[in-house]
Amino acid sequence: MSPRQKAVLLLDQDFPDPSIPPMPDIDIQPLRNVHPDLTRNHEDWAVMQQIKQRGGVDGLITLDARMLNQAKEMVVLKQARLTLVVFEDTDNDPFVAAGLLMIHAPEIARRLDRRKAELWILRKPKASPQNPWDRIELLAARESLSPDRLMRRERIPARSVLRRHAT
Repeated sequence: MSPRQKAVLLLDQDFPDPSIPPMPDIDIQPLRNVHPDLTRNHEDWAVMQQIKQRGGVDGLITLDARMLNQAKEMVVLKQARLTLVVFEDTDNDPFVAAGLLMIHAPEIARRLDRRKAELWILRKPKASPQNPWDRIELLAARESLSPDRLMRRERIPARSVLRRHAT
């Protein structure tokens, strides 16, 4: 991608109004604002075909992970040499999708290559609570200490932990 050209990606019609802040290297706009006629009665492959023919757009962003399993859509994506960003395993949660998009959009813009089709599949990371003791063991090992010795060294008086502040 030329350093002077901003990447332009359209949010498909199923993506709710986003609260995605403007970014320096990528212009993300709702499809309904750019090509409102493509938001109804068009298959996804036909939307990609039309945005390629009309020009000025580098790709499409969608919550519809079913597109990944549709041969016609993948073939047209390849033919049109567009970028397709698909959210997978996000339960169609627009907040998760918007967050993932804000995290990955700069990299997508940086690596966008208009000479070929690109498929970006963005997934929500798996998060789970961890036991702080595991981290204490790791920190102690870094200092060649036993976890109990580290605990004794860093411990604060119990009453200062349990005391409530007046509000």
